[in-house]
Amino acid sequence: MASIKTGAVVVSWGAAIPGREAGMLRVLKQALGYVEQLRGEGRIEDSQLYVSKTGPNRDTLMLTGQLDRLAALLAEDDFEDLLQDGMLVVQDVQVALWAGGAPRAIAEGIDVHAGKMRDHGLL
Repeated sequence: MASIKTGAVVVSWGAAIPGREAGMLRVLKQALGYVEQLRGEGRIEDSQLYVSKTGPNRDTLMLTGQLDRLAALLAEDDFEDLLQDGMLVVQDVQVALWAGGAPRAIAEGIDVHAGKMRDHGLL
């Protein structure tokens, strides 16, 4: 059985820091260029950008692909530099690495977890 091998890096942020709106747009444009570079190099499979229409003011960028590649991305200088730039122009930057993806990927991970539970007499 295989564990979950795909996932997403999820970067979300709140409103622009007052007076830094132009900087926010500049950093977002840089980030989107970086994402296209990652996709062109085959380091991510896809990306999605969501802006909130209701609820809390949180926008979200999701980068999807192979979990090991996404995890490595988090420690790279270019990624960290863009995060630091973002933290200077928007509020409450958050980054998370999620495992998952297509339902099939999740089903395989559930099978692995269920096997571990059986090994420990919990199922």
